[in-house]
Amino acid sequence: MKKTYIAILTAMSALAACTGGVTTNSQSINTKQVETSATPTPDEVAGAWNNYMGDILNMPTEMATIDIDHDGQMEYIYAKRSQQMMLICTFNPKDRLRLAAASCHEEKKFFICDGAGTSESIETNGYQESRYAALEGSSLLGVYYEILPKEGSGPGKWQFSQEPRGIRKDISHAEFETQTAKFNSPQVIPFDNLQWQEYKQ
Repeated sequence: MKKTYIAILTAMSALAACTGGVTTNSQSINTKQVETSATPTPDEVAGAWNNYMGDILNMPTEMATIDIDHDGQMEYIYAKRSQQMMLICTFNPKDRLRLAAASCHEEKKFFICDGAGTSESIETNGYQESRYAALEGSSLLGVYYEILPKEGSGPGKWQFSQEPRGIRKDISHAEFETQTAKFNSPQVIPFDNLQWQEYKQ
């Protein structure tokens, strides 16, 4: 009886294999559509812009691309330069459009460091803060901070966050120096030297 049952099952399996399978599900296992656009979509740009700027009335009007980290994949820069608003994003199939650095009506020095990432410098009455967004392989490795009091009024502080405006954690000065070594002598690329083009949503 057992041998007969096994023979029947074997025959049914062979028949299913020849006919493409009698239990084929007509609905795909994963019906989620994956974004495959080779460039950032308008929705992605608007989302990244609004998340940082919080200003839907002043959307970017210009765009430029540049391979900051020299990996063959362009980074995307969106701006409304008349308002001093600028967004620098990495772009790759895994993370899609991801904020690396931004400037929004802030009194600060803001640079593209060729081969390294971006750097920013902010000064107040009591301290100077430098921020380094490290880029590699079209990904943001993280943002490193150096906070130094003016006129030797106290010790410095070094921090790290995975995202701009992310939660910071304290790190040692030695770790900061190691992780930002490629920023020591980069060529600074002026924003005016980029090939800007009109951007429309």
